[in-house]
Amino acid sequence: MQTTILRDMTDIRALSHGWSESAAPSPFSGWSAVESWLVQRERETEPFVILVGDEGRWVAAAPWCLERDRWGIRQLTGIGGEDAWYHDPWILRPDKEEEIVQALIAALRSARQDWDMLQLVLRDATSSSLIKGLGSAGLAVTERIDWMQNQTAILGEDWNSYWAARPSATRELVRRRGKKLSALNPRFLEADAGNLEPLLEAMFRLHAERWHGERDWRGYYRYIRAIATEALERGDLHFYALEAEETLLALELLVRCGDRAYELLRIIDPSPRYSAYSAGSLLTAWAFERMQQCGVREIDLGPGHYDWKSALETHRTETVKLAVAQPSRLPALALVGWDGILKPYLREVPLVKRIKRALASAKHPEIQASPTPSGVGSFTQ
Repeated sequence: MQTTILRDMTDIRALSHGWSESAAPSPFSGWSAVESWLVQRERETEPFVILVGDEGRWVAAAPWCLERDRWGIRQLTGIGGEDAWYHDPWILRPDKEEEIVQALIAALRSARQDWDMLQLVLRDATSSSLIKGLGSAGLAVTERIDWMQNQTAILGEDWNSYWAARPSATRELVRRRGKKLSALNPRFLEADAGNLEPLLEAMFRLHAERWHGERDWRGYYRYIRAIATEALERGDLHFYALEAEETLLALELLVRCGDRAYELLRIIDPSPRYSAYSAGSLLTAWAFERMQQCGVREIDLGPGHYDWKSALETHRTETVKLAVAQPSRLPALALVGWDGILKPYLREVPLVKRIKRALASAKHPEIQASPTPSGVGSFTQ
């Protein structure tokens, strides 16, 4: 197998047609998500996309990128960063997974002078070969179960069976609040080409009001818009809203990949006037039933534990946080791990400051894009 590391957007865009035509394993691996993230962060992020080819066709891709943290450590991570729930390589030929993993590891080793640390969030069930392979390659590897495990609703083949297995309190809440809301003549909406943009704007406005001050959300909203737009074009968008009295009470955006869907964003109107109607629960129950009838069998509810997820989940995806360090960089990398463990007030102790300055004094070469062969080929199976 042959590997190519793409470090320039020109070469990556050469794959755009084949990439967008392929069925991505998750919304975070699709072409629109990859391009949107890289374009937005072009000043601080360098592409590091590893392609694996076999007999003239690409059989796998690792959509990763290279960033430098505040200590100067060059980190390889998944495109999308923390906004992408999974950073797993995209394997188009599962029957050749072992060979593909070895090719990816060989590519990482060949570029070992260009990165210090690899940090990924992986779905353990689909990435065990990669985790084992990195460890056997002699690299410093740590893995731990991510506390932000993803909760999953397994709808199965029969909606009535799934719904009957939900907690009785959840089913009763939906029944009673639905009856109460009926007095306001509510209606359920589904996004299409005509109303996608206004529904997105309404969702982003409510989300910004709810999470104001947490971060600058503008880039995240562009990322979600890119994913939603591509999903609509492919027929994979499931974007629903609940409206009453000309007010959007709840919005829920999901993207389908095969028979699995991903809940990317869910937001409720916070006004006290409608708080008694449990609009979020009503919309979710309606959306899930509709999606099950459309062939969706599992819904990944995303990272983090919330009461509304616990009422709907039937499985937990135990994601893994994987850290791979170059052994020669361990003294400087110790600073990163230590800084993450120390309580904030301990970071200001004079002795700690001196030790941290000493560890941070290790210099690393600037990130530079390596030349990539032209005509990298078609991203098709």
